[in-house]
Amino acid sequence: MTCSKLIWVVAQLKPNMVKKAELNLERQEFEYYSPKRKVTKRVGKIFKQSQKTLFPGYIFVRINPFSRDVVSVDSTYGISRLLRVDKKKIGTLPDSFINNLKKSSKNCSLDKKKLKKGDKIRFIRGPLTSFLGTIEQIDEKGRLKILFEMLNSTIIIDNGLTKAELL
Repeated sequence: MTCSKLIWVVAQLKPNMVKKAELNLERQEFEYYSPKRKVTKRVGKIFKQSQKTLFPGYIFVRINPFSRDVVSVDSTYGISRLLRVDKKKIGTLPDSFINNLKKSSKNCSLDKKKLKKGDKIRFIRGPLTSFLGTIEQIDEKGRLKILFEMLNSTIIIDNGLTKAELL
């Protein structure tokens, strides 16, 4: 099996079976990718950090479509089915899509070039977790001035790009 025949496909997971599917794909020596991000959830007065999958219910697997890999992945414990374009043809993803996902997950901060005044953001980490705000100003150093709707005041965030997501 040569590397040029390997393609990325999307497998749908059974509910709450991410870890089982990953374990079984590893056992079968398949390359897989399940992008995750850190989120902070407030439970009472405590902030709990956890990892959430970027695409809940799905995992990317690299297979050779002309071998028994299709049947193997389709029958892997934890995987419901491979996504298909038609009833028989497997939906594929270009390598560049997965490579870009991997690059963006390493640098999970917001791109300050894409942000503009009036954009809505939500904090996903830190003491401001789950707070919604509107960008009022972006300075040349990338610091944000955010208007929180619930406080009705502006707060300057020095490192807000790594702790927020664009809505």
